[in-house]
Amino acid sequence: MKVQKYTGSFWVKGSYKGAFTASLQSSITNETLASTEVISAATSSEWIQHNFTLIPDKAASNVNNTFSIVYDASVSFWEYLNLAVFLGSG
Repeated sequence: MKVQKYTGSFWVKGSYKGAFTASLQSSITNETLASTEVISAATSSEWIQHNFTLIPDKAASNVNNTFSIVYDASVSFWEYLNLAVFLGSG
């Protein structure tokens, strides 16, 4: 697999004031191939789009990889947690 840039976005509605971590990991070795922090701009009154870019440090050894978005639930009260994610390469 070659190194390539991945861009994506996700939408959040809620009163979360922390950061999200978007990452790409090998499903075989659990090695993190790319990771970025996205500061929340979420509000409880509307859906807010959050954009991110992932650029791996090295090529993945195969296609068995996992994309995830993680957040610290201890700093939030969610009125809604409905996540729509769009991810592309190029």
